[in-house]
Amino acid sequence: MNCFSVRPNILYFDHFDEFTRKFLIGPKDLLITNQKISDTWFREKIKTAALIIPSDYSEGEPSDQMIEYIYNDILYTAYDRVIAIGGGSIMDIAKLFSLKQITPALDLFQKSVPAVRSRNLILVPTTCGTGSEITNISNLNMISLHTKLGLTDDSMYADYAVLIPELLKTLPYSYFAISSFDALCHGVESYLSPAATPFTELYSKKTIDMVLRGYMDIAAHGPDSRFQSLDNYLLAGTYGGIAISNAGCGLIHALAHPLGSQFRIPHGQAVRALFTTVLKCYEKYAPDSKLCILTGYLSDLLYCAREDALERLEALIQAVLPFQPLHTYGVRLTDLRTYAPNIQNLQQKLLKNSPYQPTLKNIDEIYRSVY
Repeated sequence: MNCFSVRPNILYFDHFDEFTRKFLIGPKDLLITNQKISDTWFREKIKTAALIIPSDYSEGEPSDQMIEYIYNDILYTAYDRVIAIGGGSIMDIAKLFSLKQITPALDLFQKSVPAVRSRNLILVPTTCGTGSEITNISNLNMISLHTKLGLTDDSMYADYAVLIPELLKTLPYSYFAISSFDALCHGVESYLSPAATPFTELYSKKTIDMVLRGYMDIAAHGPDSRFQSLDNYLLAGTYGGIAISNAGCGLIHALAHPLGSQFRIPHGQAVRALFTTVLKCYEKYAPDSKLCILTGYLSDLLYCAREDALERLEALIQAVLPFQPLHTYGVRLTDLRTYAPNIQNLQQKLLKNSPYQPTLKNIDEIYRSVY
């Protein structure tokens, strides 16, 4: 049984210029990034590379439709390397464009065609939470199915995951809060996963520790205190990625996928809305799960009694990333009726990593409680 692996080579640079000197971006490269990163960090350095700005094709999270548009634009572009510099969505797209067959994307995600790697892949995160630079997972909004699906395949591990804390300096606080919370959720879900091992638990707990200590600084000293710990937040995101690439995510992420797909709720906001409610469901329906151990660990970190750990955790998160009920994003009660069967039909890969298997009624109750 394979219980742990870290596949990409991980490089760390203090400054972006060190990265460009090492990798010499040129005419055989496909560079996928956002406009702000392009304008801020590249300027004259990308003239010879093929440049893709996904937001030119569609707003919101990447979809199978967006992939088709991009593919048609670069159909006759020859490239040997794919270099992604951005958040999780940018890296999800890049993983697909490193494959031999890219479209139809739905066929890839439903395993109708194999995922075969044909180009080198370099992933550089500019947020501090998705962990996508370290995983073999690509998430895509499937327009026809009205939900996100995840494709997991070893062909999508990067050759290099490159960490550059300097890139986080221009990240607005709202994006920082959303992405760092995603890292925290990765740490928690991977720790509670039935697939967790003593090796993954090390990374899960370290992710939780680093994010929560940073959050305590923010709660005490304000949002600008994050600039003193950007390297820690970046590492926490990668540690969380290592944890989920081995132990997986669970119910929180499964429930978040339709929200991001149908209502364009940012992924970190979606998992934030569901986080505490799902943990309390674990407390109720899986009292013998590892949540008992996790609350003990949290009580030590947060200086509180074990029975108060989840409430204290919620209060700390609220100080950094306030809870927003689903109706504020335009979700309607009538929409929620379709979500439970959708989850059970399409998200089994994530549900198997939950400490308990929720019923349709459980899923509906969770959505309604955060509505």
